[in-house]
Amino acid sequence: MDMNEYVLEVVTLSRIAELRAEAAEWHRVKAATGPVTPTRPLRATLGDALIRLGRRLRAGTAHARRDRRLGVAAGAGRHSHGAARG
Repeated sequence: MDMNEYVLEVVTLSRIAELRAEAAEWHRVKAATGPVTPTRPLRATLGDALIRLGRRLRAGTAHARRDRRLGVAAGAGRHSHGAARG
């Protein structure tokens, strides 16, 4: 089926009008919802979580946390292996 230039122009202009209407609607919706807050990338969130986990693991066990809370010196009351006993 052969389309003449006039029909092609009418179809093209109609499609352009539809796209412009859709774009205008999209902009209205975007303006009505307000600015979008930027989200952090997943790798940054995951990295921060791993850092926090590492710090908690480095802090030690519950006993070490209790000792710090009570003000007990590090290693006090613990046997040191290989030390001379008197």
